[in-house]
Amino acid sequence: EMDSDLRWNDPTALTNVAVNLRYSGTTRTLNFPAINATLDDTRIEASGTLVTAPQPRFDLNLTADQLNVERYLPASEAGESAAATGTSAGRETLQLEAIQMKGQGREESLVLSHFTANTFGGRINASGQIGLDQAQMPIEFDLSAGAIQLQPLMLWLADFSDLGGSADLQFR
Repeated sequence: EMDSDLRWNDPTALTNVAVNLRYSGTTRTLNFPAINATLDDTRIEASGTLVTAPQPRFDLNLTADQLNVERYLPASEAGESAAATGTSAGRETLQLEAIQMKGQGREESLVLSHFTANTFGGRINASGQIGLDQAQMPIEFDLSAGAIQLQPLMLWLADFSDLGGSADLQFR
């Protein structure tokens, strides 16, 4: 049981969490050949390696059947939503399906070498890295999407009025 004032967007979030894993290792390496987890109604399968010496790093391969991302966001001041039903007070929610991810971590960076998921009727693909330099922390990502339904995506984005930044778009 978590003792916190933090409330999730969906009050039923984090009510069913289970992990089953196999591991083996030495004083310098831990191998996780099979990790099976449940996060509410999401099934996750993963494998990974954690190396502590001579240079710390980790590698992770993960697949998940689906995930309603907004269920796990902190509740808004306007009150809790119906994120568990796929809509949030009548608006679109970010639902990911058929998720696949590969990532690595090193002392100098976190690398997302492969990410794919179905969302908004189409598929997104991403890769990138986050530098762990304390002074700058550079972020680089490549993102591509296909067959995305623009109307639900734009409705979802409209809920983020404080969202800002810039992007270079290329259409083919």
